[in-house]
Amino acid sequence: MLWPDYTFGEHLVFGFPGVGHCEWSGVFPRREIALDERLNPLDGAEEHNKSILLAMRPGKDDQVILEKSTEDSEKGFATQPMTEAELAEHLGGKKFRLIRRFVITQSTGKQRIIDDAAAGGQSDVSTDENILGFCNALQPAHHLSALVAELDARDAAWPRDDGIKSGGED
Repeated sequence: MLWPDYTFGEHLVFGFPGVGHCEWSGVFPRREIALDERLNPLDGAEEHNKSILLAMRPGKDDQVILEKSTEDSEKGFATQPMTEAELAEHLGGKKFRLIRRFVITQSTGKQRIIDDAAAGGQSDVSTDENILGFCNALQPAHHLSALVAELDARDAAWPRDDGIKSGGED
């Protein structure tokens, strides 16, 4: 209950804001965002959606996009893929803003799905009062070094069958 961001629990249940204005959490340093800079992401959405739909064409990666979207749905990250009519029914008249989803094939052959929030306009209408700070890429190595030093100081062996995993956000 002492965590400065009192909305954190609610966001864990109902989701964090991904588009629009993100209030200061009290955790990170604060960035002042003037009221007139806080835009409504749904302004102009109907015209935007029409242009997105008019630009759509069948593509070579459509099956990959469908498969990855279905995987996201099965993991609970998204709703199931829908037709335009199903989406309208699902939203029950609420406004929405479409974004383009496409595939990038990496040099390893792995295919990654990209949701183009910049072209979708979401980036332009989103503001954040938090100045996020992340560790540099070497920080996990420093943590591992400290762990090894502590094990050595205690003359303790590395736990059997345990390994270290690290990851990052891009």
